[in-house]
Formats: sequence, structure tokens, C-alpha cells
Amino acid sequence: MPRTHALAVPALCALTLAAGVAPGTSSAAATAKSCKSVKDMGPTGSDPADAVSIRATGTSCANARTIARRWGRETVVQGPGAVRIRSYVCRDSTASGRFRIVCKGPGPRVVRFKLG
Repeated sequence: MPRTHALAVPALCALTLAAGVAPGTSSAAATAKSCKSVKDMGPTGSDPADAVSIRATGTSCANARTIARRWGRETVVQGPGAVRIRSYVCRDSTASGRFRIVCKGPGPRVVRFKLG
């Protein structure tokens, strides 16, 4: 191995550790992703509502949209209060006339959305 490469590898590892990122990991897991809305997610017989402003942290948009879609059905089945969907626990709150739902999963996984 050329001498310049032998010194560059330890230096790169030191910079990576100093930045607080372990080699082989991604900081993208902690970043919230904006996902597509879910249209008409209400159960049959109720007013249709859209899940908008869906944000996924530590999970995929496909999973976040599935949780938002199922939340509409599960609130009817499970009743008021915390709703369990897969390994997530969802709670809602009314803020400025809109429902804001936060679903927390294991570890850093969080799904947020609004009804609009």
C-alpha cells in the first residue's frame, strides 16, 4: 500500500469519529422524511378525511402511509385514547382545528400526520 493511503485511512476514521458518526451507520435514520398524503382514509360510513403532512422518522414512507391509513379504521375499532397499530402507539391532539397524530414505534421510529 502506498504510504499516502496508509496515513489517509486512519485520518478518515478519526474525522468520522470526531463528527459523531460511527463507520457504517447513516444519520438519515434520525432525519424526518416528507411522504405522500393518503386520500379518503376514513372507514366506510364516516366522513372521509385525508392524512396530510405525513413525516417519517426512522422508518420508510410506505410504512408511515400504512400506519396513517390504518389509524382511521383502528380509532373506530379501539375507541378513544391511544391506538395500537403494529408496534406503534398513536395519540392524537386537536390543534388549530386540525387533528395532529403522533405514532411512536420502537427506538427512534416516529410517524406524524394531520387530518385535513
